Amino acid sequence: MDADLSLLKGLNFTCLEGCGYCCLFQPDVGPEEEERLNDMGLSWSITRSHFSGSRALKLQGGGGACIFLKNRRCQIYEDRPHFCREFPFHIYLGERAQVIPNLSCRGLWLSEEGNDKYLMPLKPAEEAAMPFVQRITDEMLDAPRKTMGEFHALLEKEGMGCPRPLLSDIAAALKEKLTDYEGIAAVLEFSWEYSGEPLPPDEIAEKLNGWAPETDLKEEAIEGARDALGLENPADLPVYSAEDLSWYIFQISGDRITRKRMTEKGPGRDTGSLSLEDVPLLPLTGEAKALLTDYIDTLIARDAFYGYVAYLLSEEGVESPLLNAYLGTLATAVLDLLWRTSMLMRFEGSGAKIDRRALINGIVFFDADILDAPTLGEFV
Repeated sequence: MDADLSLLKGLNFTCLEGCGYCCLFQPDVGPEEEERLNDMGLSWSITRSHFSGSRALKLQGGGGACIFLKNRRCQIYEDRPHFCREFPFHIYLGERAQVIPNLSCRGLWLSEEGNDKYLMPLKPAEEAAMPFVQRITDEMLDAPRKTMGEFHALLEKEGMGCPRPLLSDIAAALKEKLTDYEGIAAVLEFSWEYSGEPLPPDEIAEKLNGWAPETDLKEEAIEGARDALGLENPADLPVYSAEDLSWYIFQISGDRITRKRMTEKGPGRDTGSLSLEDVPLLPLTGEAKALLTDYIDTLIARDAFYGYVAYLLSEEGVESPLLNAYLGTLATAVLDLLWRTSMLMRFEGSGAKIDRRALINGIVFFDADILDAPTLGEFV
């Protein structure tokens, strides 16, 4: 069947020697894959303790890398599950099928220049993802389309809806504001306080021009960081793959955030800590703002991001208009990204402004986490 590949345009992909980042995600094991592993005498590698309740490959130490990763090399590479084969491409089913690249993979941030660490030739992302799209059938869309249809019917019944094209146009019209902290605060407050009908994008932007935000963004950022990084079990924390391909997790406890080195067997030694109050919201250079604008465009274009907002609204019984929820979620995501980027820079002691390189590192840390958010659609 046809799938939307627009998010792959302009991207190239290869695997990097010694990376292994994809092996930190616990993959589901389908019936055919389980049978194949059983035939290979590897039934011991499968567990039911996956967060989804389905069968999955075990992790080393209960929270490290895949049980088959040794010295950053897969020991069953030719027989690995389809999740491993498809990474960093995720197929999302909502009202259509869309292929979404996981920008936490450093193999998507490469130039055309040669690199002896490449495990395969650098190729266009569309070409790399195409074999995986071919397994999607029309029938697989039946359930997610029904779910999204019911959601839209509920929005219409409650008078809380906004046409998806208009929603995207409004968000796109505000993206420049979201590269500035005052603009982020204004969009957040607008999402909390606006009670009117959806208006044309230029009229929404004009309303925001007169908004006087009073939100303490640092407080908002820390609250969001606690939700993502304040989990007690280190195995539940997102992993950051550094430029040298080292793995780290960051854990908030009390008023401090601690950085731990991640190994194949799980969290290792502490490598520093900071007070949360010592993490600033650093300003952006012009190049960083341009990249952030592109990333906001990516979030807006992702069906999974829309599905995440739909999930949040469904959970609360559609108590807020779709427009408010969407803009608030988008502004919160950007704020989270910039706080994480500032935090990484604070640990590295690398400058007083977020430049393009620093923001790439922030996106690498953030993107897998936003893609892991619950959604009304399905990743397959």
